[in-house]
This record gives sequence, C-alpha cells and structure tokens, in this order.
Amino acid sequence: MNGWNELVGDTDEATREFLQRYGFDAERFEALRARVRAGAESATNHLRGELAPVASHELTTLPDPASRDHAELRREGEEAIRAGRVGVLMLAGGMATRFGAVVKALAPAYGGRTFLDIKLDDARDVAAALGARVPVLIMSSFATHDALLGALPAPSEALPIEVFPQEVSLRVTPTGELHRDASGALSPYATGHGDLTFALRRSGA
Repeated sequence: MNGWNELVGDTDEATREFLQRYGFDAERFEALRARVRAGAESATNHLRGELAPVASHELTTLPDPASRDHAELRREGEEAIRAGRVGVLMLAGGMATRFGAVVKALAPAYGGRTFLDIKLDDARDVAAALGARVPVLIMSSFATHDALLGALPAPSEALPIEVFPQEVSLRVTPTGELHRDASGALSPYATGHGDLTFALRRSGA
C-alpha cells in the first residue's frame, strides 16, 4: 500500500476508484517515478547495439497451399480449434485518439462493417464451418471499454465474447511529478499492449 499512500494526498477518491478499476499498479508506478526523478529511466528507453535484418535461416516459409504439408497443417489447426485449444484475442485498447478520435475497432472499415464486426464475423465463420466453439477475448482500455461493450452482438454458445481492460497509469513531468492539465486534472493513459499478460491474468478471463 506504500504506493497508494504516496498518492493519497495528490488524488481524490473518485480518481483512486478509477485507477483501481483499471488495474493501476501504485507500487510499480512509484518505482518508475523514482527512476525518472533520479534521471535513470530515460537511459533505459534507448536501444543500444547494432540493428540488422532478420537472417534468412530464422524465417520459416509456409508450404504452398496446394501441397500435402499445407493440408496437414490445416488439419492440425482445425483439430485444435474443435478441441477448444484455440481462441481469438483482439487488442482494442489505447486512447482512442486516432481515426478521428473514435474507438478504432468501431471505425467503419468495409461494407458498412467496423473492424470489430469483421473480426467477429471471421471467428463466427470458422466456428460455424468446424462446428466448434471459438472464444473471443478483447482487451480494451478505460477510453474504449464502455463503447466496446455497447457494440457487442448478442452472446452465443459458439462465439462467447469477453472484454477486459488493459492497465492504466498517470503521466508525470520530466522531474517525476504528477502531470496536470490547465484545469489541474491528472492525466491518465493506457499503458500499452505490453501489459497484455498482466491485464489478462488480473481479469480472470
């Protein structure tokens, strides 16, 4: 609770409830803020060493669609789906600041359908073709969560859908102080897709 104790004087109760709802890690935040204050954090955000293309021996060429190897891979994949070992994971978090400041997954993409519609249709088609159950997990953020929930189709046995939010953090100044806008409000942000495994585990999904 030390991290929360540090923030109590800087945040109101509504803000703390918001941060807790979306998985704010106060201890990790305070540790990172201490590194910023010490000038150490910026040094870890620069890539060092030589950049080079991936070597050809590190790449695997997929077999020709007409080949026996391709058919075998397809058979194995379909068996895995029927056995319930495969699902769909969509990353639909972030700050909803692109695509005209709308939730990207809900932007019209093709034929009047959104990106979310198209992805769900793909999963639904596979489930129907294989007579399988294809679970769908969608990682949202505080900026996209409610909009995504409101756009979901009716649940079905073949295509169960669960939405879980990624984590949230607070912007800080170059000296490690909490950043505030002109009105004095704190500036939360979605922490990025690197927190997928943490958010998934926390959600229980």
